[in-house]
Amino acid sequence: MLRDYWRSDWPAEGMATLTRLRIETGTGRVESRAVASGISHEFPKFDPRRVGKPYRYAYIACNPAHATRGLQQQVGKVDVESGALTTHDFAPDRYVGEPYFIPTGAGEDEGVVVTIVFDAASQLSAIVGLDARDIAAKPLFTARLKHHVPYGLHGCFSRD
Repeated sequence: MLRDYWRSDWPAEGMATLTRLRIETGTGRVESRAVASGISHEFPKFDPRRVGKPYRYAYIACNPAHATRGLQQQVGKVDVESGALTTHDFAPDRYVGEPYFIPTGAGEDEGVVVTIVFDAASQLSAIVGLDARDIAAKPLFTARLKHHVPYGLHGCFSRD
């Protein structure tokens, strides 16, 4: 059952490294740099207006370094220039889905980071919005649903 997926004993340690690639289209030269962002991180997203352009901030689902097993319970903001990571923690009973950045202003981190959060205690989900400028702060909103939302496919879609 999809509602039991959160009980996964998923081995988070060493699962992935957040890596930033820069590709020079003229020469094909690739620069690769790992960004320290804890462990068990997935689904990096950034301001969609910056696709193909330089960007400073990425938003990820992650866990703290001590959580070496299990699904993600935090949403993190990664400064890919400095490597700094700031998180919003939903533990102990809530698990996050893929975060999405929705711009609300001109600045790169002026926006709302929205994610689905599954509450294992109630077996219900909520849509939560976090202030991208202060990801650790109290949520801007929480829309509690009357059901759970299964973990879905991940991606970004564009008409172009």
